[in-house]
Amino acid sequence: MATLRLYVNSLLVLCLIVVFYQANAAKKSTKVPRGHLQQMGLHRDPEGHIDIITEPLSASDFWSKYVSKRHPVLLRGAASHFPAKMLWNDQYLADTYGDLTVKIERKFEADANPVGDMGLARDSIKNFVKTYVQDDKYVISQLPKPMYGDVLVPPCLSCGSFNQSIIEVNFWLSSGGTKSLLHKDAR
Repeated sequence: MATLRLYVNSLLVLCLIVVFYQANAAKKSTKVPRGHLQQMGLHRDPEGHIDIITEPLSASDFWSKYVSKRHPVLLRGAASHFPAKMLWNDQYLADTYGDLTVKIERKFEADANPVGDMGLARDSIKNFVKTYVQDDKYVISQLPKPMYGDVLVPPCLSCGSFNQSIIEVNFWLSSGGTKSLLHKDAR
């Protein structure tokens, strides 16, 4: 009888522990983690300061102050002197580069790829600039080589191993409101 009572008491204690554990787990699982569905990076406190540079930076300064120390920097206005800044508008792009093919995606990556005049997920620049304001699409493509002259390499990246390390130049063009899922591009 004592053994049965001990067994029943042990079973009762075990049941109470399981119920208590499940109640606590349920409480914890309903709490929304910090940064959930918010802007990237709001899940934790910042780790430090990021310098913002508004003047051209020499390659040697860029290397010694930032690259060699693995310190992030924002080069604000680094493209302000590019010919593209002055030249690129819908008419110029259509007239000058209209026959070039670019890759297109929907503004929200979860949607199926759009069809352009060059097929699924492909459009000519001429058709794109004619339709992108009303259509749910944007250009995300490598910059076509004929457009290279309008986009310059910033001085801090124009010498030595920096210039040799540029693999591709990406071209994003939209009417605004585009979103990209967190991802890592293939190399």
